[in-house]
Order: sequence, then structure tokens, then C-alpha cells
Amino acid sequence: MTPHTLRVSQPVQRRWPWFPRLSVLDRYVIQELLKPFLFGVGIFSAVGVSAGSLFTLLQQVTSTQIPLEIALKVLILQVPRFVSFALPMAMLLASLLCLARLSSDRELTALRACGVSFYRLLVPILVFCLSVMGLMFALNEDLVPFTQYQAKLMMQQPALEGKLNLQDKNVFYQEYGPNREVRRFFYAQTFDGQSMQALTILDLTQPQANQVISAERAVWDPKESRWQFQNGKIYRVTADGSDQSVASFKDQQLYIPRDPLDLAAPQQALEDMSIADARGYLAQQRQNGDATKQRKAELHIQQQFALPVVTLLFGVIGSTLGTSLRRVSNSTGFGISILIVLGYYFLGFLTSSLGNLGILPPVAAAWLPNGAISLTAVWLLARVDR
Repeated sequence: MTPHTLRVSQPVQRRWPWFPRLSVLDRYVIQELLKPFLFGVGIFSAVGVSAGSLFTLLQQVTSTQIPLEIALKVLILQVPRFVSFALPMAMLLASLLCLARLSSDRELTALRACGVSFYRLLVPILVFCLSVMGLMFALNEDLVPFTQYQAKLMMQQPALEGKLNLQDKNVFYQEYGPNREVRRFFYAQTFDGQSMQALTILDLTQPQANQVISAERAVWDPKESRWQFQNGKIYRVTADGSDQSVASFKDQQLYIPRDPLDLAAPQQALEDMSIADARGYLAQQRQNGDATKQRKAELHIQQQFALPVVTLLFGVIGSTLGTSLRRVSNSTGFGISILIVLGYYFLGFLTSSLGNLGILPPVAAAWLPNGAISLTAVWLLARVDR
């Protein structure tokens, strides 16, 4: 009798050993989640773009305020923001439809008969939610602030090129020194992209005296990179008030370190700032002593952390609702998701208003809606466990 050769199979080397191993059940649940999730992202983003930007841009195009080409580019730049808004809603819809489908086809019953609990089934859903939460955080921190600012610049591009009659009113800014000391206060009553009217400048850069410059008009000279002031006066007053002088001029070149493009460029809105930009804005407002803007900046920073977390909570709520609802169509699931999302954002709007007014601390105003959703998720989980 010939001896048998015993072959020992070698363990298969994993391509990414650091990545957690997914079972067949996990891959199956994630695959079932993916289709309704992409459907939700598409439908919620389309609704947001249509309601939030499309109609406004169409009105501006029909009134010949902006060219159609620029309107289309601005519309594309608005998409990342609405995709970010759509991610939590799509996660709610996907988890609801996925679990409802498994429940209606008796697959949940079969899994439970095999000893698979609802909490074990929730694991791949939570993994999917964490991935979506990371994607939402990355969008809000990197892509959305960039695209929103570029969209605002593009909206003003025709004005800067002289295609539109831009009329900015009450142009005001402060110029700071290297140690954040105020060097100049600048004010213009109107600005059309190339010239300013009714200017007043408080100049604090002189070592022994302060001066106030007023002029009827100022035109930007691109060759000299200076402003050409016309028909104005320069008031010079020493610190102790002992010496005062007034000098009139018809044409005077003054160096003000901002050109028309800088003056016409839109300032980045607080709601479009990343966490790093908002912290810089908060530090500036603390130096200025503006308590209202400080509260708004602190609230925005907390909301940047709180909003992605709601993706995880919506995933849990959708899963628990899906197990109790059978034969849920896409339209029904869409309607249920809309109701839940509207309730969440209504509560968020209420707490944000209280936070901006100083009635609630910024941390509480940002996280209270998540706390309410967490309590709802715990209550629904307790019902499923019964």
C-alpha cells in the first residue's frame, strides 16, 4: 500500500490585512443598502438643487443679470453642498427600505431562526453609516467651502468684467497691522467695480497724528496699483489736539492696499466656512469684542461636528422602522424620510435660533437635536428588542 501524502493548505494572504473582514451577511446587507442609498442621494440632491438654486438662477438669467454659461457653472458648483445635505436623508431612506425589503421577503425571519439577532444585522449598517459620516465631514471641510466661494466669485465675474452694472453700497473694511492693530478704517458709499463715490478714510498709520481723508470719487489706476482720489480734503489732527490742519486737493494718488477685485470679491459666509476657517473667524471676533458673532461662530463649529453624526442616528432609526414596516415602496419610504428629516431640521432651526440669541449655549444648541434623535433611536431599539 502506497503511503498517502498529506497536503496542508496554506492560509490565503489578505490583500488589506488592516481592513476588517466582512462576512457574507455583511456584504449582502451593504449591497442591499447601496442601491436605495444612491437613489436617495440622487433624488434628495436634485430636490435641493432645484429648490435652492435652480429657480433663483433661472430668474437671474431671464432678467439678463447673468449669462447662461455662468449660471450653469454656478449650478454645478452648488451640487456638492446639496449632496452633503442629502447624505443623512439618503442613509435614513436606504436603511428603511433595506430592512423593510428583508422583512417583507421573510429574510429577517430566516436570519433570526438561524440565530442572527437584529443587533448583529445592524453591524454592517453601522459600518456603512460611519463611511457616509466620514464622507459628509470631508465634503463639509474641504469641497463645499471651496465650491461655495467659487460660485460667489463666478456670480460677480460679469460685474468685474464690466458686463453688469454692479452697485455695492456701504463698502467698509479695516486694515490691520502685523500685530492685529488697526491701521485704517475705510468706507465708501457706493462701488461699481471700478470707481467709488463718497469715500472716508481714517488713517492711523502716522506716528504723531491721525488723519481723515474724504473724497467725492476714487478711481483705480491698474498701472500704478493705486487709487486716484478726486475732489477731497485731508484733515490732520495730532494726538493731543494741539495741531490741526486741513488740505484740499483736486487729484491725489493714495496707496490703499486693496484693489477693486479684492473689494468686489464676496466675503466667505460663516455657514460656508470649514472648522479651521471658522476658528480663525472666531479668534478675530474675540479680538473685536463682538459677542454676537462669537456665538454664531462657536455654534457653527459645533454644528460642523454634530451634523455628520446624525447620519449614524438616521441609519439606526431607519433600520428599526424598516423591521416593523413591510412592503414599503420607494415613494412611501421617501415620504417617511421627509417627515423625519423635517422634524429634525425644524428642531435644529429652533435650537440654532436660541443659540444665536444667547439663550442656549452653542454646544447645547448644536447637539440638542442629535440628543432628541438619539432618544428616539433608543426607544425604537427597545421596541425591536421586544
